[in-house]
Amino acid sequence: MLRRCLLAKTFSSIDDLNATQIHDELIAAYGQGVVVSYSTVAHWFDRFSSGRESLEDNLRNGRPIIIITKQNIDAIQDLVNDDPHISIGIRQAAKDFHVPYTTLCTHTAGHVIYERIGRPTKFTDVEESHLAQSVLALQKWGEPVSINEFLNLAKQYASALNKDNLFPSDMPTYDWLRSFLSRHSNLVLKNSTPIDKSRAKVTASQVNEWFNLLTKVINDNDLANRPGQIYNADDTGFSDTTGSSKVLVHRGTSNAYKIEGGTGGKSFTSVLICASATGHMLAPFVVYRSKRLFQEGCMGGPLNTGFSNTDSGWMENKIFYEWFQEMFLEATKHLPRPVLLILDGHKSHFTVETLELAVKNEV
Repeated sequence: MLRRCLLAKTFSSIDDLNATQIHDELIAAYGQGVVVSYSTVAHWFDRFSSGRESLEDNLRNGRPIIIITKQNIDAIQDLVNDDPHISIGIRQAAKDFHVPYTTLCTHTAGHVIYERIGRPTKFTDVEESHLAQSVLALQKWGEPVSINEFLNLAKQYASALNKDNLFPSDMPTYDWLRSFLSRHSNLVLKNSTPIDKSRAKVTASQVNEWFNLLTKVINDNDLANRPGQIYNADDTGFSDTTGSSKVLVHRGTSNAYKIEGGTGGKSFTSVLICASATGHMLAPFVVYRSKRLFQEGCMGGPLNTGFSNTDSGWMENKIFYEWFQEMFLEATKHLPRPVLLILDGHKSHFTVETLELAVKNEV
């Protein structure tokens, strides 16, 4: 509106100026950020030069703009109620308020069974609330639903309510999902983070018990003030298929964990990383999924990186023994004993041979 006023004021006092001069004067008077672009000034300069005298839109033919709001409907209802000739009142109100005559007839006759503007929703507010609560419950149990899972859940719920024909294509659509989420702002779609079943089952008491045991081992071996002799090692796997999918979760969720089994994908590679409490990092140890260890896969990477292979790409007993003997013991042989090596409970970490070697080297 301000820019229209500026244009109107300027063009009302054109005195042998061209479009460039008018634009420059506008900038000088009102500043660069307020003034319209040169192309707009040039456009209106041509129109005023052709005899136009106003910036206001010309009257146009065609159907008037229709505005249907609750305030309009309520105001029209009052007018109609005050008019003894109701049909005349409705027609006049439709004309005055730019609302279709049939719409007013429907409202004044009491045939409108819903309050919100637009089409009614597939489920009632209560039914949608039950769906939303089901989604949150599944997330709490570590099973957040994906898009397709939620659409199937909605379909099954409709069937349970004897609303088998609720969706024309027999399945809720993605458009319906977007509409559902717009009405339930506490739900959002997030990329899920896969977590295996064993980790998902860990309880707070188990975590506390583990830390109590760790504290005891550190104190019993007088390592509390010798962090350079405490190491932690863990291996993780990388697949060519991450298994991540969008799931429905509460809006405040930072990480959408989804319990999954298996690794997925065709290619799998494990990497074992080990570091001390002081930050001393051992070179990584890479395990490929292959029958043979190809030279091409052993090129590059950090200095002294170890490489091996298994049929699955997972860490196996003999491979872990190889790492423990050739990389860990070699990298820590200069340290005072004992040395604490913290590992997870994977079966490949604990064999008779590995345990005997650890005892022999005071690990």
